[in-house]
Amino acid sequence: MNGDSVLAWVRENIRDHVPVLFATARASEQDIVHALKTGADDYLVKPLRKAEFLARLDALERRTKPQPRAAERLRVGHFEIDFERRTILRDGAPVELTQKDFDLAAFLFRNVGNLVSRGHILESVWGRSPDLNTRTVDTHVSRLRAKLGLVPENGWRLTAVYQHGYRLETVTKEANGAAAGR
Repeated sequence: MNGDSVLAWVRENIRDHVPVLFATARASEQDIVHALKTGADDYLVKPLRKAEFLARLDALERRTKPQPRAAERLRVGHFEIDFERRTILRDGAPVELTQKDFDLAAFLFRNVGNLVSRGHILESVWGRSPDLNTRTVDTHVSRLRAKLGLVPENGWRLTAVYQHGYRLETVTKEANGAAAGR
């Protein structure tokens, strides 16, 4: 199998993000860009230099290992996020989520009120290049909005910001009433 085929198989069949570093004699810009856009995390051209190779492996590990948890649980509004069990409770009731949905929800709840770019979400949640052109983030956000009830009627707004990303924010009853009266 060639490297492209191995990368495609890894990305399609392994649930957890596995960092992929291409080490190849193919040195054209087109080959490098293609590998990075299709999911490679880094790219080295042979012959490898030992110190650079080790430094890139260290950098990959820093970028892809889970962030340390300051708290095992996070409470945001009527949501409770349990990082150890990887569950979210809404008003004390568990919400059925896929592993990726949990990762995205945890990321958004950690960034309530902040505008986060699609690229930053791709890097932080999927471990993918921020330049990857995909609708994955949009699809997952839409599904998460429905599963968690992140709508103004419930005190939340998860909005897309054109050509940038998303913002999860709380909505007060006054603001919600004013928006409904427009």
